[in-house]
Amino acid sequence: MRPRPKAWLAPLALAIAVLAATSCGKSSTTTTAPTPVLVTDSLVGTVQVLGVDTKPFSVQYPYAYTEASITVTSMKSVATGAAIDPATTIGVAFGTILADGTCSRSSIAEPATMLNQEKVSPAVFLNGLYCMQIFDSGTLLEPINYAITLKHY
Repeated sequence: MRPRPKAWLAPLALAIAVLAATSCGKSSTTTTAPTPVLVTDSLVGTVQVLGVDTKPFSVQYPYAYTEASITVTSMKSVATGAAIDPATTIGVAFGTILADGTCSRSSIAEPATMLNQEKVSPAVFLNGLYCMQIFDSGTLLEPINYAITLKHY
């Protein structure tokens, strides 16, 4: 008398055969993140003596941390419209937007940025909402209108 095969062996064998057939010819593939796209924003604003002006920006690249930079491209007197002495420095900083909508400036601020000098943030950014600030670090003699170029991903 031959022993009877277990009833559960036939469905198990069938399942293994189906899995083997469906996985044949497939190889595991590694996906690579798309290349981040650089965004360049031209922003303007006004800074009062000992004041701060804040601008929000959004990083749209969720795959890795990326850099950002600020270049002050113009500083002019609010009163006269005349260009400010190019040796005048102004502060720039990046930060995060808090729940109440205010900007929390990074402790890594650049208090002495000159005109047309690109400042790359030592901080890095991942997909989300951030802010940048332009501020008087004690060098302005009058309110100024400024223009900046903000580069981010």
